[in-house]
Amino acid sequence: MALREGLGAELSGVHADDHRLAMAGQVVRSAAGVPRSGLFPPAASTLISSTATMNVSIAAFAGFAVRDNGPVFLANDGPTNVLIGNAPGANSRLDVIYAKQNDASSYVTTPDANNLPVFGVLAGVASATPVRNPAGLPAGALELGTILVPSTATNSGSAGVVITPTFQYTAMAGGVTQVRNSTELAAWAPADGGFALQLDTWLLWERVSGLWVRAGISPWLSYTPTLTNLTVGAGGSNTAEWRYEGDYVRVRPRFQLGSGGSMSGSIPSFTLPVAAATPQTPVAVFAGVANYHDVSAAIGYVGYVGLVSGSTTTARFLQPGAGNALGPVTGATPFAFDAATGDILAADFSYRI
Repeated sequence: MALREGLGAELSGVHADDHRLAMAGQVVRSAAGVPRSGLFPPAASTLISSTATMNVSIAAFAGFAVRDNGPVFLANDGPTNVLIGNAPGANSRLDVIYAKQNDASSYVTTPDANNLPVFGVLAGVASATPVRNPAGLPAGALELGTILVPSTATNSGSAGVVITPTFQYTAMAGGVTQVRNSTELAAWAPADGGFALQLDTWLLWERVSGLWVRAGISPWLSYTPTLTNLTVGAGGSNTAEWRYEGDYVRVRPRFQLGSGGSMSGSIPSFTLPVAAATPQTPVAVFAGVANYHDVSAAIGYVGYVGLVSGSTTTARFLQPGAGNALGPVTGATPFAFDAATGDILAADFSYRI
């Protein structure tokens, strides 16, 4: 190993690998120092689209591939057709579409035949259960998507053809890396201090001690709790919203009785959107407050929300009892809940996940 030729030095004979390695510090990298290849957002929602021929059309994009542990920046300046092979004679084939900057210099580990930028297609083998070609993409290729081609296809828009964008997102050093879902998040392991935005939940994550932890506050999300000992009835409502606030979850449920609504047994309970941390004994009441509203009397009663004993997924309504001890909420206390008048149980509370 040695110090490589530097960029910007007079008469320095900087070759391709030196150039790439000098640029590596400008892009996001894994904890092991490997740049994360991918496209810079925003990328087209339909990066790869079908045509009336056996071509697919690749929309404009910018990003970079990785070659010999350094980035190779790529850009497509507008829709470009890429030819897919003819349909197989039987079954289906799974092809992988990629972009690549060829490099014929003797400095790279596996030189190419030329120095052209190319789109390529790695054809799979026709099968009743098609999979990717096990040979894998060539060195320095940037995967863009896959296309499933059935034997009946006459063009890339034929019935049964499935085009799937599989590219990952990347970012410049210090930026926030976008991931589509929790699977992509788990697969991305930058050094501590890195950030990722999970697009299916709009959650922001920070890398701390080799793990992903939630950062900041997420948008409000809706969910419908499962109720026990409580029936809202026709015309009633079972609504709730929640969001992450760092390592806590804040929940705002609201249940209003309608025709046929009732509270059976005792202590109405509801499921949480995310499991709570295992509480210490005795079971702690969540931080927040519950409100039981007698609509006909226009009176509200203050209560609490706490975990059902032995559970981390279900919460229950409670009220102050004698000597301020916690007591159960029932159909008759703190008042006689009446479906005819649309009485309400609501809360606003937080808990540690």
